This record gives sequence, C-alpha cells and structure tokens, in this order.
Amino acid sequence: MSAPPVILMATDVGLWMALPAFVPAFVVAGVVAFVIRRDRRRPPDPLVPEAPPSAAEGQ
Repeated sequence: MSAPPVILMATDVGLWMALPAFVPAFVVAGVVAFVIRRDRRRPPDPLVPEAPPSAAEGQ
C-alpha cells in the first residue's frame, strides 16, 4: 500500500486572527491624524500670547 497523498490547503485564518490586533492600531492612528489635520487648519488663538524670543536668538 502506498502513502496517502499530502494535500496542502492555503487558508486565510491567520489574517482573520490578526485583525483584532491591527484594527485598534489603525483606529488610533486615524484619530491622531484627524486631530493633527483639524488643529493645523484652526487659526491661532488670539488670547494665547506668543513665546518671548530667547536670548540666543538676539545674538
């Protein structure tokens, strides 16, 4: 009797098992990108004074 044939099946179960780890990371990165874009479009607040020039800049 001969050995039974070896059958290899390619499955995507590894991808499905990895999704719970990657989805929260993409959500956090998306929120950070959204906040950065929103803050860059906002005009500067007139009530917040600018930082005084440092002593090194005047030399």
